[in-house]
Amino acid sequence: MESSMEFTQQGSMVYKGYKINQQGVQISPDRDGQVSPFMLKDIKLSEVLGRGTSSVVKKGENTLTGEKVAVKILGTVYNPELRKALHSELKLLTKKLQETPSPHIVRVIDVFYLQDEDMMHIVLELCDAGSLDRTIRSAGRAPEAVASVVTRQVFLALGFLFDHGIQHRDIKPSNVLLTREGAVKLSDFGSSKEDITAETFCGTTRYMSPERLNGREYSTKADVWSAGMVMLEMCFGDHPYHVCFGTDGSFVAMIEYATKHDTPRLDDSYSDHARGFACLCLAKRPDDRPPPGMLVKPGNLRGSHPFVAQHAALGNAAVAEWIQLGARGVGPLLSVGT
Repeated sequence: MESSMEFTQQGSMVYKGYKINQQGVQISPDRDGQVSPFMLKDIKLSEVLGRGTSSVVKKGENTLTGEKVAVKILGTVYNPELRKALHSELKLLTKKLQETPSPHIVRVIDVFYLQDEDMMHIVLELCDAGSLDRTIRSAGRAPEAVASVVTRQVFLALGFLFDHGIQHRDIKPSNVLLTREGAVKLSDFGSSKEDITAETFCGTTRYMSPERLNGREYSTKADVWSAGMVMLEMCFGDHPYHVCFGTDGSFVAMIEYATKHDTPRLDDSYSDHARGFACLCLAKRPDDRPPPGMLVKPGNLRGSHPFVAQHAALGNAAVAEWIQLGARGVGPLLSVGT
């Protein structure tokens, strides 16, 4: 059962071992004191980067250091779904993840709670090129080399989460963020879970694996499917189901596409290695999908799947060039899920 939420007389919210107030978040017993040396009043907010049903993301600047940040503002913490999303983000501040952070996961800097306004502010690393979804819409189909560089970073993030016993459960292009230098970072852990296997239903149906859509037990192999679907979307320039099966986006249609139709495949403009990588990720049976660390090996890209290995020497500059191709305005930088 969900642990209770309490408020102190000083205006702090205490939830699942975290004490959060306008000075920031304090994690007990992992760490004494606050996570960061600044307070919310030190963050100057500016333009809106994206909006969701119950949240908004704004660009901010730490006036003490000049660091540019993103600030995700959640509505009432009395909403249990928002509290679950908050707790998932807070997990990234735990000691074991802070000691060995991944460069492929958006960094959570601090979390602030204002009791008078009943607002939670999550201060995040700023990814100044917005989401992968935005770049696909603006730049179109990714060349194979670019798709390889983006995909390897998504899988390095997945491998890091897998090693720490965390499923993301909502891998999609809008949750893959980019920097202008071409770095790729996984974001939005509002649906993540620490169990290696799970049965609950959350996330975005178009990217869900067959076992999830059928309500069966699933594992991190479901994230592998979703990441494979993101790779296909980069290469198709649109969601594969839309391109191959039509515009019906109903839940029933998603089950039909994922479980009864042949999985969409890349055309001959992409190599056998690229098509083979996608087929492994999108195998109907979870047991036929390799774990993230087998497809993309941290510290040994040349020993990874050939789709990754053949482009191992290529850096983020290739992704940055693709981003620049679509740099014209196409709406907000981010699509916020909660």
